[in-house]
Amino acid sequence: MCHLFNDPATLLRIDAVSDDERTLAYAQRLTHGNMRDDYARHGLVWDDAHFDRHWTETENYLLRVGDRHLGLVRLDIESPACYLRDLQIEPRWQRQGLGRWCLHWVTAQAQRRGCRYQRLRAFHDSAALRLYHRHGLRLVNRDGVLVRMEMPLNDPANT
Repeated sequence: MCHLFNDPATLLRIDAVSDDERTLAYAQRLTHGNMRDDYARHGLVWDDAHFDRHWTETENYLLRVGDRHLGLVRLDIESPACYLRDLQIEPRWQRQGLGRWCLHWVTAQAQRRGCRYQRLRAFHDSAALRLYHRHGLRLVNRDGVLVRMEMPLNDPANT
């Protein structure tokens, strides 16, 4: 459990169908804001409609401390892998251990569900690559400006 303030951080599952538009707007604003420089550096254009379509296809979790939103995690479980689609932390709360805590949580979720791999894609020049590498994810390949990373998972029953 990651502690900020006097309360522990938690990840709260978002029901993409029934949760209000404010939650989607928050997720979109945070993700777009965090990735704005990456998109600009690579000549890409943010597409709200694309984000909205994929929002309903992923498991979405708000990272919170009390009533305060600190970020979000988006997962796509496709056996045999757990794909981390988004790990977004509010800029003022970055570099305080929340990303590392979220990665450990994702790994535990993936193992609990019987996944054999944890996977993600990121920009090849993303600052987050150091965090992913320290967590155990390794470069599998590069496709243009994106890299694919993967980490084999141990069977939780054998650990």
